[in-house]
Amino acid sequence: AAAAPPPPPPPRATDDSDLSSTPTGLAAVVTESLRDCARDGLEMKNACANFDLAVKFFEKHARMLSAAPTFKSGPRRGTRSTPLAVVYHGTSRALFRSIMDGNLRVPDGKKVRHVTDDGFFGRGIYTTTDPRLAFAYAKDGIVFACLALPGKQYKATQKRDRGVPKKPGFDSHLGYEGDGAPQLVFFDEDQLLPCYLVDQRNHPRAHRALERAVRTISEKTGNARPSDGLPKSRTGRRPMPGAGAFAAGAGAPTGPGGAFPTMPGYMPGGAPVPPPNVAALMAAFKAKHATLAANLYGGGGTNPFGGPGSGYGYGGGPNPFDDGSDY
Repeated sequence: AAAAPPPPPPPRATDDSDLSSTPTGLAAVVTESLRDCARDGLEMKNACANFDLAVKFFEKHARMLSAAPTFKSGPRRGTRSTPLAVVYHGTSRALFRSIMDGNLRVPDGKKVRHVTDDGFFGRGIYTTTDPRLAFAYAKDGIVFACLALPGKQYKATQKRDRGVPKKPGFDSHLGYEGDGAPQLVFFDEDQLLPCYLVDQRNHPRAHRALERAVRTISEKTGNARPSDGLPKSRTGRRPMPGAGAFAAGAGAPTGPGGAFPTMPGYMPGGAPVPPPNVAALMAAFKAKHATLAANLYGGGGTNPFGGPGSGYGYGGGPNPFDDGSDY
C-alpha cells in the first residue's frame, strides 16, 4: 500500500519583522504600539492613530525613501534616508473628529480654509516642532501630536511666499516668525499622521512615544538617518505667544466667531454684562461641554481609528472623552 503523505508543516508564526515588510504591515505594528498608552503614562483617549491613514503615510514614506539618494561612503554606505519628524498642530475641538477620520487637509479656499490668515509661508497644512506654538493656535488647549515626512524643505518667507502653492522640487516649506519656532507647511496630507491628542501636561509623554515610533520605523524600513534635515528652533526676537493666543484667528475678538462661544451673560465681543450671572455661565458652559462631547463620540459613532473593517475603534462603547476630565 502507498505510504500516507506526510502531514503539512505547521504554519509559521508571523512576527513583527514579517508584518513590517509592507506599508500595511508597518501601519499595523506602529498603530498598535501607539495605542499602548499605559507604557508612556497616557490614556486611551489620547490615542487617535487611524490605521487607514497610517497605511497611506507609510506608502508615502516608502516612496520618499526610495527616491532619496544613496549614501556613497561611510558606515551607512549603500543606505538611504528621509527625515521623520514629530510635529504639533493646534486647532478647534470642533474639527477633531474630521481630522481623526480624514486627516488634516490642505486648504482649497472653499471647503477648507486657513483660520488665521492666507498662509504666511504657503497655502498648506501648518505644523511646528515646538509644541508651545501649537498651543497658541489651540482653541480648547488640546493639540494633535503627529508623525511627519518633511522631505526636502524650501526656506519660505512671508514677503515672497504668502498664500502660494508648494515650490516645485520640494516636499514641504519651512518658515520662521519672530518667536523662532520652526513652521513646517505640508501640501500633501499623506505626509502627516495624527497620533495623539494631548494637552500641556502630557505632551512630553506623547513626544517620547513618537520618538520611539521613529526608531521603530527607521529599523524596520532601513531609513538610516531619520533625524537628518530636521529644522531647529532659533532664538526669537519676541516671546513665544501664550496658549490660545491665536485660537480665534489673528486679531479676532472673543465672542461670536471668536475664541469663546456665545453664552448667557456675555455681550457680542466678549464684554461681560455687569454683574455677571455666575450660575448661568456655569450651566451654559456645562451644556456646551456636553454637546461637544456628544458630537465627538456620542451614540457610538463611526470608528475613530479607521474605515470599515480596519479593526481599530471603540466598537460603540462609552464616550472616552466623557469622563469628567478636561477633554
